[in-house]
Formats: sequence, C-alpha cells, structure tokens
Amino acid sequence: MVFSTIKSLISPSARATIGHSLRNITRKPSPSFGRDFIAEVKSRLPQLEVKVIFDVGAHIGITALEFSDRFPIADVYAFEPQSENFRRMISNLVGKPDIRCHQIGFSASEGTATVFMDPAHPSMARLVEKPNSKSEEVTIETIDQFCTVHKIEEVDLLKIDTEGHEIQVLTGANRMLQSGSISVIKAEVAADPDITYHTSFFSLFELLSAFGYRLFGIYDQCENEFSPGPRLRRFDACFISEQLIKRHGDGGWMAAPPLPLT
Repeated sequence: MVFSTIKSLISPSARATIGHSLRNITRKPSPSFGRDFIAEVKSRLPQLEVKVIFDVGAHIGITALEFSDRFPIADVYAFEPQSENFRRMISNLVGKPDIRCHQIGFSASEGTATVFMDPAHPSMARLVEKPNSKSEEVTIETIDQFCTVHKIEEVDLLKIDTEGHEIQVLTGANRMLQSGSISVIKAEVAADPDITYHTSFFSLFELLSAFGYRLFGIYDQCENEFSPGPRLRRFDACFISEQLIKRHGDGGWMAAPPLPLT
C-alpha cells in the first residue's frame, strides 16, 4: 500500500530516471558493442507508443529492468522457464509491479521440454532432447496461445534470447506475425557458420521477411573470444513490421537517422 501511494505521487518519467540510475550502480558493463537499441527505437520510431513488451528468455531479469526503466508506461512480461533463473529474477524484480513474471518458455507448440544448464556458462540455458543431471523439465507454451489467454492483441516489442530456439519461438507466434500484431522484434543470432548453438541470422531473416518484416538494425555485437583475431560471434538483429509503417504512414515515421556507433 505504501509503495503504491509513493508510486502514484512520482511521475513515470521521474521513476524511470531514478530507477535507471540506481540499477546502473550494480549492473556490470556489457562486453558487446554497437548502437543503443532502445534509444534508436525512441528516436527513429517516435510514433510507436510502447505499451506491451515481451522479454522471452529473461534470465535473471536484467533486460526486463532496462525495458521497465526506459519504457515506464509499458507492461513488461518477463518469461523464464528455468527454476533457478526464475527465482533470481523474482528477487531482482522486487518492487517492480509493472513487470509480470511467468515461469514458462515459448516454442512452436505447447507442452513440456528439457532445459540444460551449462555450469561453465550459467547465463546459457537451452532446450535439449536428452535429459541429464544438469537439466530440468519446464513448461512450454506458444506466444499465440499466451496472447489469446491473456487477451493481448498487440505486442509492441518482442525480445528473444533463447540460445538457438528463436525460430521455434516465432513459429509459435504465427497468428500474431501474420496480422502484424508484433511491431518490433529483437532476437539473438549468429552470422558465423561455425557457430551452431545460436540461431542463424539468415534463417531468421528468411522467416520474418515472409511475414513482411524488414531489418531495422543490428545491436549488441559480440566478437568470438576463441578466435585468434577480430571475428563477429553473434549480435541482436532487430526487425520491424511493414504493416506498422503503413498504418502510420511514411511521413515523419523514420524521423531521425541511426545513432553513431559507440
């Protein structure tokens, strides 16, 4: 009750500024490089009012926090199927009622699946066919099913980081993609053919192009630390719906040029 009263007295923009500053104290700097994705969405898509965000593969909630801080009026849905990650996410998101946490994963069909946790890389949890001592069974739904049950008609921003399962996640969003009800999609991909545990950029490009999505930008580039020289390992590819652009018209839609590389 006290928290709700305090929240009502502080404007969303002020809460975002305060929260962003406090959280940056504990956040570790990202090893990736490139443009600021959220800043570009705001500057280049000024008519897009971001109200609903899906963070698929939310891990321990850091990206969900960033979305909540910088899109203060949005409802952020954070999806993480692995139990330990989900427990840590709930702990990290105490006092953030605008972030709705769900212990589920998404795929092409609903049911259950086995998630493997790599002890050497605790941030990487991916679906596998054969269970072992470091895996657990998790609940799987589809984005289409979830949106139907929760009466969500549009998703303004969909972020996917599922360690190679991005195509299956999007296959389960067929209805939403067909209708152009997902405005912006950001997914982790690899362009290097030697990397098989990330989704191929070219596979993702082919899939989304067929639904009328076009490449908006490339973000969070990470080099391959195992390569003897500079070599791009993975990056996040962002796509926007053509229907989104058509609904608002071309005039002033792409209002600002891309931000310079940092």
